[in-house]
Amino acid sequence: MNDGLIQDGAEVGGAFPSLVESDPSESTAATWQREARELLRLAMDRMSRLTKQATPQRSGLRTHLANLQLAHDYLEHLEDGLDDGRTPSKSLHLDMAQRQEIARTVRDRRMTLGLSVQALAQRVGLSEGTIKNLESPRKPITRTTLLRLTAMAELGFQFDELLFDQPMGDQPEPMNCFIAPGFNPIKMVIELGEKLNSAGGVVEQTNVYLDHQSAAAYLKLANQPEYVAAFRDPVPMTRVAEVILESTGRAGLDVIALGSGDAREEVRLVQHLLAKSRMPDLRLYLLDVSQPLLLTGFIHAAETLADQYGVAYFAMQGNFHHLPRYTQLNYTPTRSHRRRIATIFGGTMANLEHEGQFFRHSLSGLAPGDLAVIYAQIAVASPAQPDVISRLEPALQKPIATAHKNWLTDPIYRHCKEVTDVELHLELNTTCPVPGSYALEAIATVKLTGRRQKVFSMHRWRKYDPDLLSAHLGTMGWETVAQLPCGSSPKNQAAVLVLRKRSG
Repeated sequence: MNDGLIQDGAEVGGAFPSLVESDPSESTAATWQREARELLRLAMDRMSRLTKQATPQRSGLRTHLANLQLAHDYLEHLEDGLDDGRTPSKSLHLDMAQRQEIARTVRDRRMTLGLSVQALAQRVGLSEGTIKNLESPRKPITRTTLLRLTAMAELGFQFDELLFDQPMGDQPEPMNCFIAPGFNPIKMVIELGEKLNSAGGVVEQTNVYLDHQSAAAYLKLANQPEYVAAFRDPVPMTRVAEVILESTGRAGLDVIALGSGDAREEVRLVQHLLAKSRMPDLRLYLLDVSQPLLLTGFIHAAETLADQYGVAYFAMQGNFHHLPRYTQLNYTPTRSHRRRIATIFGGTMANLEHEGQFFRHSLSGLAPGDLAVIYAQIAVASPAQPDVISRLEPALQKPIATAHKNWLTDPIYRHCKEVTDVELHLELNTTCPVPGSYALEAIATVKLTGRRQKVFSMHRWRKYDPDLLSAHLGTMGWETVAQLPCGSSPKNQAAVLVLRKRSG
């Protein structure tokens, strides 16, 4: 029976986990060998950091670290020739004082355990001559020799600094960035230019983040202190993490951040999940259409999570509207041990053209039992009361902020021909797909040479009645697990909804 969880990842292809099993071919053997070495190297790095913080009760980590190193060296040896069953020996750069200290330590430990040279050699898989040479520090000592001694737990050897703080070759970190199939940002920029040079209309929301200048303007806006205090800090990440863990049990978690931007909220959520998980097993996938935003978010994730146990992080440049095409994030095998959590933070939800259809179609690859976490601003009144909204809606009481103007009008100046000026204002739209919601649309009036002008809808911010939004998404197959209120002031209220996909 398919329980809807994602496979544990034993068939990972490369460091960006592909959830689709593929049949091996002659050309893949070398690739798998190289990828296995890279993953072992990453595992050794993380395990080495863990051993330095480990309590005495977890000293066995050093044994497993030694075995990882042996496996890595063996694969490296295998790539150079036939499989002769031996792990290559590599001399360590040790001075005489270090070799003398190792000789004394090995001899003393062997005698304390009552082992002869022959018995110790048999226990660790080395020759008697190797042990004799080791206890007589005239000859070089190899990495393999120390690894085999370290792997014997009874000896209690800790050669961490000698074995694992030395450079392990010039191999790079495993690849953890990915470009989605069929994704073509150049084509999207060309289409944006064509749209802005047309007679007018609606600009698709992802286009306002495409180029580097637009991304920079958005980052400046989203990290203004007043914006952070109003929209980012109030999100109750501690409670969100608790609800997720209560809903998923002991399954591994794949957090898929849709429209991740600078990934501040998503990384904060992962931090809380790590802190509250007894045995954390998390993957964070950052998915964004904008390369500069994705890079910014990935750097933040790397800087924040690099030393955290139990988490891996990946960047994927793509369009979340095309999520069903990305098999890496959608394939669900029969036997599985993971849950996916799609996150939609910031203004991403409010930018969707049709929220319900997005959940029905764009998230169709998620399995029953998978979760979605969405942030939604709360409406000040019903869309049936436009006069009340006009009177109470804070955004309609003042001019559009300069940061918003720069972000939304700069693409017009860059891509639209013969533009002389752009005026931006907000309009209230009460005819939205989700019952109880309305939109504030940023309307750009573009003035051209010869007194001509055209009008574009550049962006929208939707606000919701959380109960009606929950009911609407329920008709699309998503039940509400929790509705968590948040907000920095009575005029700026929001909610975080945790949703679970139903079966059938």
